[in-house]
Amino acid sequence: MDDKIKVSVIVPVYNVVNYLDRCIKSVLMQTEKNFEIILVDDGSSDGSEAICDNYEKLDRRIKVFHQANSGRCIARNVGLQNAVGEWVYFLDSDDWIEPDFIRDLLAVYNQTGSNIISCKTQIWIGNDISERNVDTDVITTFNLERIIEGLLKQKIIRFELWNKLIKKELLDGVEFLPGQLSEEVHIDRIIFLRTNSLSHVDKTLHNYVTQRPGNTTSRFNPSRMCIFSEFDELAADLDKMGKSNLAEAVYCIAMQFVILIYMEALEFRKVYDVKTQLEQFRNKYYPIAKNSQYYPSQTGLSVFWYSPRLYYYILKYKKSRKKEQGTTDNGKY
Repeated sequence: MDDKIKVSVIVPVYNVVNYLDRCIKSVLMQTEKNFEIILVDDGSSDGSEAICDNYEKLDRRIKVFHQANSGRCIARNVGLQNAVGEWVYFLDSDDWIEPDFIRDLLAVYNQTGSNIISCKTQIWIGNDISERNVDTDVITTFNLERIIEGLLKQKIIRFELWNKLIKKELLDGVEFLPGQLSEEVHIDRIIFLRTNSLSHVDKTLHNYVTQRPGNTTSRFNPSRMCIFSEFDELAADLDKMGKSNLAEAVYCIAMQFVILIYMEALEFRKVYDVKTQLEQFRNKYYPIAKNSQYYPSQTGLSVFWYSPRLYYYILKYKKSRKKEQGTTDNGKY
């Protein structure tokens, strides 16, 4: 192995004894061998902590840090502070990567020079695959404007970290905010503004598990609305850069998340906990977004403004029809 470590894989660990072994092995089985694994045990009590220690004894590329339960953000910060690789990758401990993940993403870098490289994610619902991806292996490169436009569509480019290899220099001075949910939005906001370009390969190299017990995507949490302050910061930064048109696009993104969170609140019967705040955000973003060239053209949005609950039932009906036809959208916010 070269003296210079290429990739630091940071894995926060908390009570995932049934998933952790698969996660760690998926990294150890990489065809590219020049990496380190940083396991940050966040106060586990189910045996995950012992699994971490056992792997550290087996492979010198593995470092283990134990801390009292402080949350995933603090655990990721510990990993970042101790990472020495040229690249950083944040892997969730219940997910896993394909054997060529590191090799293929570094190959994309060699072709494009982009300092953020992403791939496709396969969604798993528990132990069952939701719908198998179809890959083309096509590489697409995005500048800042195309990144923001991509976030509007939430297809190729999304607010997530688990499918991205990030040049460590982009993360200099960056910290995850303690206790913040949807913390990926905070980090993505910073690195997207710092990047020279982002390149994406249309190849499934990461596997994401949803709807497992203890997974934060399995329930609704009103604290998720902290993401709106991140949208405000991103729009302000773009305005300072003289890119007011992209700032307007961010308000369109924020408006879409108002709708998304409203729908999730209805799904989990929590809408009365967040209705007032979401209506305030809607009134804040809509007047700006509606006059933007990026404003979504879906006629269904008028239904949402008229009756969010009716819009919710229409979406449920469409989703059930797609499922029957085998065309379910695997996209996640």
